[in-house]
Amino acid sequence: MFPAPKRRIGPLEETNDAYAVAKISAIKMCTFYNEQYGTNFLSVMPTNLYGEYDNFDLTSSHVLPAMIRKFHEAKIRETGEWKNKNEYINKGSYFNVTLDILIAW
Repeated sequence: MFPAPKRRIGPLEETNDAYAVAKISAIKMCTFYNEQYGTNFLSVMPTNLYGEYDNFDLTSSHVLPAMIRKFHEAKIRETGEWKNKNEYINKGSYFNVTLDILIAW
């Protein structure tokens, strides 16, 4: 799970490019500080989070809450292979993992 594999970066999604650049900048800043000053900085970033108080509105939510709502409303059981390659993590689980990383680091 750690560190995430390097992925080839293509064009950034137009509606999300500022967020993507900020994430990439944080990773690079840690790398450069570590190289230049001998620090051991780490950039911890979540994947797609979902959880309590999430927005499940079908027209304005992110993909996973919308899917959860659609599954719930349709009472669908997944029977096939999950083909989505995105990673999703519950907000509470993310908090616990991040805390463990910070304590161990």
